[in-house]
Amino acid sequence: KLYSLGPLFLYGMLFSEGFPFQPALMQSVQSDVPIWAQNDNVFSMALHSRHMYEDDDGSDVFKEMRCIETVLKQQNTKERCILYLMADRPATVQAISNQTASKFNCTVAIVSQHEQVKDHAIAEHGAFAGMGYYQDVVLAAHAKDAFIGKKRSSSAFVAMMMEYQRRMKAWEAGEVYTAPMG
Repeated sequence: KLYSLGPLFLYGMLFSEGFPFQPALMQSVQSDVPIWAQNDNVFSMALHSRHMYEDDDGSDVFKEMRCIETVLKQQNTKERCILYLMADRPATVQAISNQTASKFNCTVAIVSQHEQVKDHAIAEHGAFAGMGYYQDVVLAAHAKDAFIGKKRSSSAFVAMMMEYQRRMKAWEAGEVYTAPMG
């Protein structure tokens, strides 16, 4: 019966229960989640924007915006919208935050106190690599309705954590689980 819940749930359970995040990490992003965002009338999604090359500043967010628009067109029942944004470049955070607010009237939540990269050997992964990435994962896992990301291990990790948390919250509330978009 456990396998019937799918691989995202199983891997999410493995990581969540086998390698739980430290309370300090969880608390480091808690203030970045608006209280209103967990209401049922809020459409919440996460987006993971990852860049492959160190010389890509991340300012071109055309593809990300197109994905957000596609997801939001499929959703028309919720009163408010929040996007939990994971990005490895400050220019990406700025561009998506500005465009999402103006084009879609959707609030963007980001980690306000990212741990900055100090090791130049991992600079290709952006300013928020290492601990900053895990802060982003914890924040993004608050999304309930959709996930936008490429087929990469870093995005798959987020999708697994989200799926596990969604199913567990539904189970704890005695609700029937409904699979999200994504």
